[in-house]
Amino acid sequence: MNKKKREKQSDLSARQLAVRILIRVIYQGAYANLALDQGLKNSDLSERDRGLVTEIVNGTIRMKKHLEWVLNNFLVRKNSGLKSHVHVVLLSALYQMLFLERIPAYAIINEAVEMTRRDGPGAAGLVNGLLRNVERNRGTIEFPDPDRRPIEYLATYYSHPEWMVARWLEIYGLEQTEKLLVFNNQPPPLAIRVNRMKTEQSQLMSILDEEGVISRLGRVSETSIILDSLPLPLFRLSSYRQGLYYIQSESSMLISLALNPSPGSLVYDLCSGVGGKTSHMAELMEDKGRIVAVDLHQHKLDLLKINCKRLGINIIESRAGDVVAMLPGFARGDSVLLDAPCSGSGVLRSRADIRWRRTEEDIKAMAMLQSQMLEAVADKVRQGGRLVYSTCSLEPEENQQVIEKFLTKHTDYQLLNVGEALTGRLELMGNEQEWLTVFPPCYGMDGMFICLLRRQ
Repeated sequence: MNKKKREKQSDLSARQLAVRILIRVIYQGAYANLALDQGLKNSDLSERDRGLVTEIVNGTIRMKKHLEWVLNNFLVRKNSGLKSHVHVVLLSALYQMLFLERIPAYAIINEAVEMTRRDGPGAAGLVNGLLRNVERNRGTIEFPDPDRRPIEYLATYYSHPEWMVARWLEIYGLEQTEKLLVFNNQPPPLAIRVNRMKTEQSQLMSILDEEGVISRLGRVSETSIILDSLPLPLFRLSSYRQGLYYIQSESSMLISLALNPSPGSLVYDLCSGVGGKTSHMAELMEDKGRIVAVDLHQHKLDLLKINCKRLGINIIESRAGDVVAMLPGFARGDSVLLDAPCSGSGVLRSRADIRWRRTEEDIKAMAMLQSQMLEAVADKVRQGGRLVYSTCSLEPEENQQVIEKFLTKHTDYQLLNVGEALTGRLELMGNEQEWLTVFPPCYGMDGMFICLLRRQ
């Protein structure tokens, strides 16, 4: 981005920047997390306003189906005739009015009107009239009848695709599905994983307190901390630069804890990404041994190296390429992690746009890929070694059914109880299987499937 464009973006208000980012996501196909990071990186907004941008962007994307319903109910002519900028200004303003009640409606409406004054004759007047009409009549908004059209109601009111709601109703029933939909629309907490090679949980909380950070204990014992308020961007904190912690969702932390590789062992992380689980395993190994991290994308492995340098980790070597093609040249490892590509249906709270990017056909395609990858991994675990298969999906086709198919063919593998492996780390609720399905409303964290196997 050139200097002129950077300067122009730094002058934007929080709402203007949010609209610019939303246009990139909704109309240009950008990924929400990447577009948000890029937008904030070039902004001089205060920490409070940066938080508002994040909330408006993620909230508008999450609640888009709900907001479109409301918008179409108040438009005389449906939104097919709206310019993209006017459309996004209206959606973001409606999100603030309906879901951010701490912000006065007049402030939202006034800035929305100002933002659309250059959008042609009548645009500002349309925005002003529609939003004031919504404010006057918000208590009378009607949604599809929940008794006669339950799928359409749940999908519209809680802003999820209808196919997804229909699946979950069949799997979980009405009560649990509605709890899941509510959970998915909550802003995720900012969780960090304590780097126990450098500090302890209580010590780190004291350091954060001295830096002006408001924090509390997380759900993963001795491992996670939730940050409720920051005085400045996280990456500017001394504690961050010193590598005292890593930003990671709490459910992701459970995966490395379940595998729990020993110091001095040979470990493979076969879909490592930027190294959240890889670095966690290195910490558990006290930076002794060898971890080979594999990912298809070199740019992710470049970030992994940066993360490891900050955390003080030296035992990880990275290899870019297709896992299935590379595995024949690997020796058998003591511990292997396959955190497989998946639909991501368990992390809709954290990844606002995933719900709109997935189709039901994706689940079948993912399940085929997952089985193929797991089959390739089977011979790369030594006898007595351990294998963790995990996804951030809630779909049985990607989870239990993949494992059941694998075990039918590979009788030399034995299921181990994940609940026992995580004893003392997490209060397990209703886990009657050897594998663990983290159902978000029960555990208060993103969805995850974890299966622990031992090769006999």
